[in-house]
Amino acid sequence: MTNPKTPLAEYKGIQIYSPEAVSTTLEYVGKDIEEVSEQEIEEKFEFIEDESLRRILIRDFLELETCKNRGLAKSTLVLCGSIIEALLLDQILKDENLSRAQERFNDIIRKKKPERVDTPPEKWWFAEIIDVCEKLGLISHEAKKEVWKLNDYRQIIHPTNEISMERNITPELSHISYLILSMIINDFKKKT
Repeated sequence: MTNPKTPLAEYKGIQIYSPEAVSTTLEYVGKDIEEVSEQEIEEKFEFIEDESLRRILIRDFLELETCKNRGLAKSTLVLCGSIIEALLLDQILKDENLSRAQERFNDIIRKKKPERVDTPPEKWWFAEIIDVCEKLGLISHEAKKEVWKLNDYRQIIHPTNEISMERNITPELSHISYLILSMIINDFKKKT
């Protein structure tokens, strides 16, 4: 069996892993490949009130499970980030949070990019969403640090960034992203 730390090939510094290495790596990091039922996924997102968003998140999570189980590290990373961004934004857009969120955003952005003051939450960058969620107490400081890691990993999805940052998308990175997503889902489920 291929050593999970050894790439199958390398092209100009970009490492490519075999499916066997990905499976071995997933086992190595302590997560067996398993099938998750649609019902289990639906239960994960019961706390989402918006029916349209819930359907999209269930669809994306089903796709995420397929990607994760097939060792598609980049797709897994992208989907984890997308789902977390949607979950955080959903919390911001709740009626009881929206006006405070806009105030916090304006406070944060006023000095850095004054032209962005009063930008609606749907147009905020992921980093801004993360910061506002922490300021409102929607996520803990520890959760913020973990989600920031995912935000950093997401920068690697662009091929030019992967080259310039001299980092590779590995099965371990995708697994860490999945764990961060699971943590956020569990935190929000506990609050309901």
